[in-house]
Amino acid sequence: MNIIKKSDQLKNINLALANDAVEQETESTTKSKQSPLVSDPERKISKIDLLSTSEYQKLVNVFNATDKIYPNCEQTIPSLFQLQVTKTPNSTALIFEEEQWSYDKLNNRANQLAHYLQKQGATVETMIGISLPRSSELVVALLAVLKVGAAYVPMDSNFPQERLDYILRDSQVTFTIDHNFLIKAVSSINEQSCCNLIIESSFELKNTAAYMIYTSGSTGQPKGVINSHLGVVNRLLWMQEHYQLTEQDAVLQKTPISFDVSVWELFWPLLTGARLVMAKPEGHKDPSYLARIICDKRITTIHFVPSMLQIFVNQVDSSKLKSLKNTICSGEVLSVSLQNAFLNKIPGKLYNLYGPTEAAIDVSYWQCQVGCSNVPIGQPIANIRLYILDNNLDLVSVGVAGQLYISGVGVARGYWNKAALTAQKFIPNPFGRELGEIMYQTGDLARWLPDGNIEYLGRIDFQVKIRGFRIELGEIENKLLTIPQIAKAIVTAVEYNGDKVLVAYIEKYDLEDISSKDISELLQTSLPDYMIPPHIVEVKFTLNHNGKIDRKTLPQITPQKSESNFVVYTNEVENDVLKIWQNLLGIFTIKMEDDFFQLGGNSLLATQLLFEVQREFRGEISLDDIYKNQTFGKFCNLVRGIECSGLDSNIVLLKSGSRRPLFLVPDLGGDTASYRHIVEHLDSEQTIYSFRPAGQKDDQNPIKTISGMADFYIELMKKIQPHGPYIIGGLSMAGSVAYEMAQKLTAQQEKVPILVLFDADSGLGFNKDSMRSLIDIFKFMWERMFISVFRPTKMSRKRIKKTASFIKLAWQAEINEEDCYVCETEEEQRQQILSQLKNARKFPPYVTLQQFQKISQLSAINYLSTFCYFPRKYLGKILFFKPTQKTQNFTCVDYEKWKSLARKGLTLYEIPGDHFNFFLNPSAKEIARKLQYYIDNELDL
Repeated sequence: MNIIKKSDQLKNINLALANDAVEQETESTTKSKQSPLVSDPERKISKIDLLSTSEYQKLVNVFNATDKIYPNCEQTIPSLFQLQVTKTPNSTALIFEEEQWSYDKLNNRANQLAHYLQKQGATVETMIGISLPRSSELVVALLAVLKVGAAYVPMDSNFPQERLDYILRDSQVTFTIDHNFLIKAVSSINEQSCCNLIIESSFELKNTAAYMIYTSGSTGQPKGVINSHLGVVNRLLWMQEHYQLTEQDAVLQKTPISFDVSVWELFWPLLTGARLVMAKPEGHKDPSYLARIICDKRITTIHFVPSMLQIFVNQVDSSKLKSLKNTICSGEVLSVSLQNAFLNKIPGKLYNLYGPTEAAIDVSYWQCQVGCSNVPIGQPIANIRLYILDNNLDLVSVGVAGQLYISGVGVARGYWNKAALTAQKFIPNPFGRELGEIMYQTGDLARWLPDGNIEYLGRIDFQVKIRGFRIELGEIENKLLTIPQIAKAIVTAVEYNGDKVLVAYIEKYDLEDISSKDISELLQTSLPDYMIPPHIVEVKFTLNHNGKIDRKTLPQITPQKSESNFVVYTNEVENDVLKIWQNLLGIFTIKMEDDFFQLGGNSLLATQLLFEVQREFRGEISLDDIYKNQTFGKFCNLVRGIECSGLDSNIVLLKSGSRRPLFLVPDLGGDTASYRHIVEHLDSEQTIYSFRPAGQKDDQNPIKTISGMADFYIELMKKIQPHGPYIIGGLSMAGSVAYEMAQKLTAQQEKVPILVLFDADSGLGFNKDSMRSLIDIFKFMWERMFISVFRPTKMSRKRIKKTASFIKLAWQAEINEEDCYVCETEEEQRQQILSQLKNARKFPPYVTLQQFQKISQLSAINYLSTFCYFPRKYLGKILFFKPTQKTQNFTCVDYEKWKSLARKGLTLYEIPGDHFNFFLNPSAKEIARKLQYYIDNELDL
């Protein structure tokens, strides 16, 4: 038989002409049938637009030429699993923490539970609830349910009780398998046969229900979607054809079973002889844990929703992910920037897949590529046909937007006990090849691209996707309207802080009063946390000419406040925590009673909060700690407990790991933030510490010499690591301190195999005149500006000018001297200077005038101490990072003199940038890579 390839068919209808734009001004050449939904009036007309209706029908048929007959496509999930058991009975099938099960053991345990379920009345089409955390028992339970021909209904324990009660009532489950069920039945289950079940049915098992997953409902209640074995098996066989799992592969199961991606995570490896690795409960929210399990269990395939992938890419060390072959994304729009960031950092291939719950998992796929201007959802998978239609269910041209419809074996059977809604959404396919063929109306806007891929354009209704969860805004609105005080409600989703955020607009009845906090607490009794709007805005709705609420008049949320509204804390821990919350939430006014989640926090931001706190403070906290301490005050107490229970409060843990620690000396003003970009790119197991300098706290006086600072930091360092070998580093002025620490440790017979200096200056490159000028400036600042008690007088123009000179040297910032001079008092002048530095982003908004004085005092002292430091020869070797560009108004360091001091030589790396930005991204990544290589390979520790 002569088989015509899909690519040849495309050529036969001149698809290549689609890439040749035809300059035509008139609209008369455009096809008469255009979608009334969306169209791009500026889109150039191509020759493909000139196809006739019949030719375009042929083109769509080529795009949908997906027919494929797979071996075993008539089988069910459990029967395919049993075939694999006979092939590899002793191979590892399931890994959960320390447990490791063979295929034979897993099958036997599932058979025993299945026989027990059968005796309890479970049979074909029975609905059985599953309420188990991620574990080996979960896999056994799912297989057992499918073996008796029943369908499982996920009961997520994180859902509020009201929602669970509704699912129980609506699904009419015969019973629910949870821990109590298994404990009570353990003896009876163990007595059952290990033999495979034989299921008799009056109709084909392949068409029976495999699972029913509840999605958000626009009418106010979630709705159950039923998918059959036929659609799921087709999806799994297609995956195996494309990705070719073997016994050497391992798939990480980390998606909650209430999300349909979990279906292929669970069953695909078990049908192909690969290893199914179960992440620990809640482990899917922790990027560092995921990186460890990928490394430890040699994971080759993993799934992410894009929002979680973004956090994962930003936080993990890619050197730990060498086993990864395929990373699959779905559930949200995958951006071009995230695609490129992944492909530039993470090993293996990245795929973007698309599919609603109303079809068996995914219906289209795209392999991501660097350099693409967009990330399409790709082409239909095997035995799936996709159509893009206008409001009249007519095909639209390539490049024209329309609604996406799905047909083929993957389409779900419909909604449970909702015949009218099923008839509305699952409609007869006018292009169907069989009588009675249906297609699903997705509500998604899309368009064909000339190469046969599909570009996703958004929703046409009020449904949104947030962190992979599909949300009908109408369901939230209906729940709001059940609150007696609320007369009207509109819920929308806005782009905010790199994510979509729900905003609820409410209008109350006259004289009724209820707080936003009370509303959130009431919603929490019936909606899962991802459906609770963090922003609730009280408004008086205006109506349009149709008598409906005019959405265009709704006020935009403005979470960022002016500086006059900042809440200032004097406690050091509170200020550190405040900075983290501000960066994550984009909100600067945060009070003690404010709730992280009500301010816009979500599970993904909680994951980032966990990472930031573990990096900034010593000790460990968990996501559960965050959920138990949601208010700012309680969270500060949690962090304060970590502070008090750990090491000396002058020690700062920047990164926790198993490797020998790297100690970084704090910079000019005593801050560790300068190192943050380098730290994030170093190996995930590289432990990194820094210090808080003496003088930063109220009960400490500043140390005024490099030698004294070195003694202070050595004492702190030895509390962590009593003996060498030591790894020490410092940036700019801190490099001199690190150098002196290495000198002193060497004199104490301690080994310092790695001393790393980041463009360190020690006065070596300054001549006497420049030194005298600088010392004069800093002495003046120290004695007259920073140590003297504030007086209710004004600084003269000369003093303001000298202050401006200091600021330019210390922070590379210009200040407006005239604005300072018109202030009434010296304190107001200092406040004006601080405000200008905050506006220039040299200081975060929460820094007080008192804190600014301390930082400035430390900066001046540190500058002076550097110029008064005359280093001796060093017996060891120096690793030096030098910026390639000269810095304006900054005297260059004499690297040759540094080299002459290092008896064992100086290794020099030149990094793009100047003195003030070469340690920031993207150069920081290159510094980290070279430094890690040096630590790992150059020296024997």
